[in-house]
Amino acid sequence: MNEEMMNELPEEVTEDVTEEVPEAAEEDELSSLRAALAEKEQLLADMTAAKDRFEAEFAEFRKEFPEVPLGRVDDGVWEQVGKGVPLAAAYALAERRAMKQAQTSRRETGAWHSLSGGTDEGLFTPSEVRAMTEREVRLNYDRILESMKRW
Repeated sequence: MNEEMMNELPEEVTEDVTEEVPEAAEEDELSSLRAALAEKEQLLADMTAAKDRFEAEFAEFRKEFPEVPLGRVDDGVWEQVGKGVPLAAAYALAERRAMKQAQTSRRETGAWHSLSGGTDEGLFTPSEVRAMTEREVRLNYDRILESMKRW
């Protein structure tokens, strides 16, 4: 461009805009940092909520199943917990399913296979006993005691 053309351009076009670029870049960087900070704060809040949820679920689990160590909880239960099912509920459901499976097996075979490999008629598994009502426990008390010797 020649000097005459430069003089004909509006004043705003002829201004030096190089000073505005750093300000815009700084603003973009600041905006990006704010977004990253908000994301980290949300992640921290989510982690805190998950920790609080697990602590509450663990306390409920301990209350409902005081004799069960967490190491005995199988992977299927933890998968359900990962999907949002409370720990005690997931464990109780797994125990209930195991009990039904044991009952079906007992009906099909007509016997309970003890841990020693023998067959003992009319004995209960630990899951079956845990699932009994108080009345059922009273009615089956002697068989339960005999069953417990085999666990």
